Amino acid sequence: MNKKKKAELIFIGVLVIISLIAVLVARQSRISYQRLERNVEARVEKLAFPYLEETKTYLKEAAISAKASNFGDAKKLLEKAGKNIDLVLSVSEQLTKRKIQGITELIKKIEREVDAGNKEIEVKAQEIIKSIDEIILP
Repeated sequence: MNKKKKAELIFIGVLVIISLIAVLVARQSRISYQRLERNVEARVEKLAFPYLEETKTYLKEAAISAKASNFGDAKKLLEKAGKNIDLVLSVSEQLTKRKIQGITELIKKIEREVDAGNKEIEVKAQEIIKSIDEIILP
């Protein structure tokens, strides 16, 4: 009986150790995955930035074309700009979700302060503008 109890305790101890190792491995894997996800997001944002710059160029050229009454070229440039924006939005939608949630929270805080009669909200409004700039210009 005594040997049987020792064997059971050793078996339970081994199971506990295996469980702890499994938990630690799972945690490390999750951390590694999150790190990899952030790296991928940063790379995709960098890839999207030239499209935003190109879009700005298309818009400027479209304005010049329209001013010169060259509406056909202006329309083509605007279509290109629209396609670029669609591309950037399709990529950025997932990337900026967390940042946009933070901006939403800041806006709600300002709304509460305005409801309370606080007129000094300029600093917080500047924080929101800064957050939006970080999304546009990472």
